[in-house]
Amino acid sequence: SPSSSSSSSSSSSSSSSSSSTSASLSSSAIAQVNATAVSSTSKPPGDVSIAVVTLYWGDMGKKLKTRPNKEAYCKRHGYTFIDAFEIPELQEIRTNLTKTKTPLRTLFMKFYAVLYYLRQENLELFLDDDYDAIFTAMPTVSKHAKWVKVFNTGHYFVRQCKWSIDFFERLWNLNWQRCPYGETYMNKVIKLCHIQRRPDPTLPGSYAWGDQGAVMYFLMAHAKTPEKYGCHVKLVNFREFNSMFPWYGNGDLVLHTPGGGKQNLLHVMAVLDTEQGIVDHKKDPRVTPKVAQDSQYGLDYSMWNKRCADLNKKL
Repeated sequence: SPSSSSSSSSSSSSSSSSSSTSASLSSSAIAQVNATAVSSTSKPPGDVSIAVVTLYWGDMGKKLKTRPNKEAYCKRHGYTFIDAFEIPELQEIRTNLTKTKTPLRTLFMKFYAVLYYLRQENLELFLDDDYDAIFTAMPTVSKHAKWVKVFNTGHYFVRQCKWSIDFFERLWNLNWQRCPYGETYMNKVIKLCHIQRRPDPTLPGSYAWGDQGAVMYFLMAHAKTPEKYGCHVKLVNFREFNSMFPWYGNGDLVLHTPGGGKQNLLHVMAVLDTEQGIVDHKKDPRVTPKVAQDSQYGLDYSMWNKRCADLNKKL
């Protein structure tokens, strides 16, 4: 996912829940951070069923380019647009951790931003009644076995419910933990969590691509009990709502330029019709869409998507 921005949509109502926090770091620093998080009670403006939550961090030039497009989209469809960077509690957390020299992965702030609004009670709708979160992942038809089922967390959907609050609290708390489930590998080659070889045992582990690796790491650690987490998560292809540049097409819900793709983003924005959602690649060949076997609509993900209702029937 991009180093300075992320987006997600959250929906459906519920109550909060809690999870344990590792005590390997300064207990006072962690308590201060989590006390701030729990106290977040203000609601986003408006009484709507869907909110688009986005977090920019670092590159304000990118923010100025992309925020108007997202705001216009939300206005057209009657959604609430939320710039999580403006959350006072988030800025307070950042300040507290800086003062106490507590390690914090910037990308983990995306978990906090989503969690902050999941704790509200005015979101009602969701895309799929059988799941509580929807992520994009590389399909089995990929030519590169290394990347099969690898998530991208640039954009995802979350239902507002007790399960998702618990899920994102546990993801957020991984920031303080030193690979609590060991050094897990995805597809035998991608180390999702690396225990840093330093003499200080209080340093947390390092997750592949930050929040992206943390989500996969947590779900893999609980793979043997899918009724707890796995069956709540649905995987779909990138083209559904997280099209990865340059594998996209006009009409796609979201065009994502991950990682160091700032120049690609700027090229796209220069020829984008924000009203119609069309990228005029004739004006700039550098943004011409490409076709790939693993980036198509309608690919089969049924081998990974197991409904909780079906699992409960077997238990």
